[in-house]
Amino acid sequence: MSVSLLGNTYISNLAHFAERLGLGSASLVGEILNNQNVKNYKSRYPESREQIQSSFELKKYDSTFSNEKIYDLARYYVHQSFQNLDGSKAFQIIKDVLSNAAFKKTINPTYSNTVGVMVKAKSTPAYQKPSYGFVSKVCNHYYTELLCFDTEVLQWNKVNVIKGDYQIPDDETVLFNLSLEQVSGLSSLIDERIMASIKKQDEVIEARRIKSENFKTLFSSVMPAGSKAVLVAEFHEDDCGHNDDYYGSKVKKRVVIGFSKHTRRLFSEMRKAALNYAPTKFLNDTSDKSEHRENYSMGRGSFLTEGSTYSGWLIKKEVIYNGAISKPAELLESGYGNLTTADEKPSNKKIHKAITTLQSMPQKKASLLELSRATIAIDPDIDTVTLKTKLSVNNRQSRELLAGGFNFDSKNNEWSAKMTQAAVEAARKVGTTEMCGIF
Repeated sequence: MSVSLLGNTYISNLAHFAERLGLGSASLVGEILNNQNVKNYKSRYPESREQIQSSFELKKYDSTFSNEKIYDLARYYVHQSFQNLDGSKAFQIIKDVLSNAAFKKTINPTYSNTVGVMVKAKSTPAYQKPSYGFVSKVCNHYYTELLCFDTEVLQWNKVNVIKGDYQIPDDETVLFNLSLEQVSGLSSLIDERIMASIKKQDEVIEARRIKSENFKTLFSSVMPAGSKAVLVAEFHEDDCGHNDDYYGSKVKKRVVIGFSKHTRRLFSEMRKAALNYAPTKFLNDTSDKSEHRENYSMGRGSFLTEGSTYSGWLIKKEVIYNGAISKPAELLESGYGNLTTADEKPSNKKIHKAITTLQSMPQKKASLLELSRATIAIDPDIDTVTLKTKLSVNNRQSRELLAGGFNFDSKNNEWSAKMTQAAVEAARKVGTTEMCGIF
C-alpha cells in the first residue's frame, strides 16, 4: 500500500479543527500529526529517510473547509499515517476529529451496543463498493438503516442494507462509534437536506407551471382561430462528444414563427415561415439537402436546417394540444398577420395542388394532380378517378385501392374507379406520404 506526505495546508486545517474542539493548540496538534505522517512515510520507504524533512509550518485556517471536508481529510490522513498509529497521541486526536466532524459530541454522550456502531457494509445499489457507516436504526428483521459517508460528493446519506450484509470492520485503523445524540443529530441534518432538496424541486416545478400558464395565456391571445400547429424556429448549440459516439445538442432559443391550420409536415410551409423571422430567412431558399425526414423510431422528426443538424437554426412543426404547445417559446413582436398555410408555397419550390373534399372539386373540368408518389386524374365527364403510381404498390395499399372501388389496368399500368368519396380518399392515401402529403 502506497503512502504519501501530507502538505502543511491539509494538516493545518486538521490542527485548527482540533484546536476548536479543545484538543490543544493548533501548532502543537499540527506537529503531532505531521510527525506521525512523516514516521509512517519513512517506515514505508526507508530508502528515503535522509531526504525527508519533518519540519511543520502552521498555515492559516481555510474557512471553506466544511465538517464533511474535514471528515474526508481526516480519513485520508489515517490511510497515510496508519503505521503504529494505534495508541499514539495522533491516534486520539484524529479519532476525536473524525467523531466531531461527523457531528459534534455533547458534553455527556450516550452510547449503545447497536445504534451508532461503526460497520462495514457490502455493496448496495446506491454504493457499488463496500462502504463504512454507522447503524442509525434497525428497521425490521431484514433491513437496517446506516449513515454512510459518500466520499465523491462529501455528504452523509441514509442507506438501507440487508441485516446480514454488514459487519464490524476488521481492517479499520481508527475504529470509533457515534453516540445516540450524534446519530440523532446527523439523521436530522440528512432529513433537513432531503426536505430542502424536495422543496427546491417543488419550487422549480411550480416556477415551470407558472411559466407554462403565462405562456399559454399569451399564446392563446395571438393564436389565429382554427390553428392546429405552429412552426417553431430553434437555435441549437452543439453538444456532441469529442472522444465518444454521443451526438446531441442543447436548445438555446425557441421562437414561434408561424401558425398552421393543419398538422402535415410540409417543408414548403417551413420555408415560407422562415421569412417571418430574420435569423431564419436564409432557410427559405436552401437546397433539398436541408430537408430532414427522421420519422422513425428514435428519430427527430421532420425539420429544416442547413449544415450540421446539431448546431444552428432549424425549423420544425409542433402540434397544438390543449390550447398551447408542450414547450414554451418566444413569440414574434410583429405578430402573425402573414400566416403561411398549406396552400402558400415558395415560388422556387415544387408546387403541389390540393384537394380537400369531393364537393370542392370542379365538376365540369378534368383535374390532373401531380403528387409525391402518384398522379391522379379526375374526369367528371366520365365520372372516373385514375391513379398512376410512381412507385410499386404494396399489399396494404392494394387493399385500400380495392376497397375504394379501384381496378388495376395492367396494360396501361394504372388504377381506375368510379368517382366517389371513397375512391378519392383511397387515392389520397396511396398518392401521398406523411411528409409530402397535400390533403
